[in-house]
Amino acid sequence: LDPSVKREALQLLMSLVPDKSRFAVISTMGRLKHGRTDARNAAISALSKLPIECKPNAVDALADALRTSGKGLKVEALKAIAQTAAKGDQTAISSVVQCLADRQPEVRLLAGKVLLQLSGRRDLAVLARVAAICLCGDRAVEQDVQQVFRQLAPSEDVRSMALVAAQLRYCDKERWPDAMEVLSTAVCRGAETSIATALALLQDPGEVV
Repeated sequence: LDPSVKREALQLLMSLVPDKSRFAVISTMGRLKHGRTDARNAAISALSKLPIECKPNAVDALADALRTSGKGLKVEALKAIAQTAAKGDQTAISSVVQCLADRQPEVRLLAGKVLLQLSGRRDLAVLARVAAICLCGDRAVEQDVQQVFRQLAPSEDVRSMALVAAQLRYCDKERWPDAMEVLSTAVCRGAETSIATALALLQDPGEVV
């Protein structure tokens, strides 16, 4: 492409996207989506080094890529979001959790590693959502996600209550009796910690700390 044409096209794009931080994210995402391997690696590095004011735009763009892309870009986007998002970033965490249910084992494995990095242990905001994927019915997915679930939940008691919350929040009604039976057992044995955990998990995940 003629250099003068490239300059004119660049000027036009910059006029259409006057916000410099947003423009930086868009141009970098273009390299991540369409570049060769070396260009994609450079894009991941560039996203991780963006100024702090650009980070929210970068995380939003990467989260969108995780929701809508195929295997190749999902893997690259997961690597990039691990380097770009701050620990506890709910936009990033939500998109990574969705990747745990991906049909591709490579995507699921990487998503599990990134989730552990971003959420840490005892993150009640994501436990019920991860537990729900453990009940999805796809044996391969369930096996991979259960490993992540065990690392996120520090004890058998917390895992049990997370599964109860998942059954009540995200599963069909036929699973509710089993969940209520487990919860009733906890009440009968006076397990106040278990009951408190279940109540926290049943809250809106965005409200749990």
